[in-house]
Amino acid sequence: KELVIDLTADVMWETGGAHGSTPLIPADAVTEKVTINGNGHKFIATGAGVGPIGLANGGKLIFKDLTIVDNSVSYDEAAWEFTYLELAGALEFENVTFKGGITLQAESDGTQLNATFKNCTFITEEDSVYGVWVSDGTSSFTNCRFQGTRGLKMHEQYGSEIAEVMIDACEFGPLSKKPGVAIGT
Repeated sequence: KELVIDLTADVMWETGGAHGSTPLIPADAVTEKVTINGNGHKFIATGAGVGPIGLANGGKLIFKDLTIVDNSVSYDEAAWEFTYLELAGALEFENVTFKGGITLQAESDGTQLNATFKNCTFITEEDSVYGVWVSDGTSSFTNCRFQGTRGLKMHEQYGSEIAEVMIDACEFGPLSKKPGVAIGT
């Protein structure tokens, strides 16, 4: 029921072109927890960039000690909802560096997001991209750093509902385009 993956090299994950298309674990899997120990390596997202990374069966996905790079390109990369690397479900990140913006959302079956980030760094270089876009569920950020163009955005869209976002002892900056935290609808 628990799976631990220790990376010995960089790894690529090809995301699909539809919501729910490429979970790390499918909905019928019995695995309840997957931990990816990066050992300083990279998890590189490629592909169509719409299928969120997560466990479709409601289990928890944990990333530790790695860098997540978004090299995916969606069919509408200029649209805010498709330019980000999408993450969904029960997630935990510790000592992870994100190169490129991520969005946190509900699973395609409607299961709310529950994500925690500890000692993580979010780096954006694109003018219109936030380090993190929270659109659903519950998220917490502890001892994290936001650098580059934009920091943290909270915004509900398409029926999503943010329950809670907790920010504790985080650093924002330098940021060149927006304040550290932006709250939309």
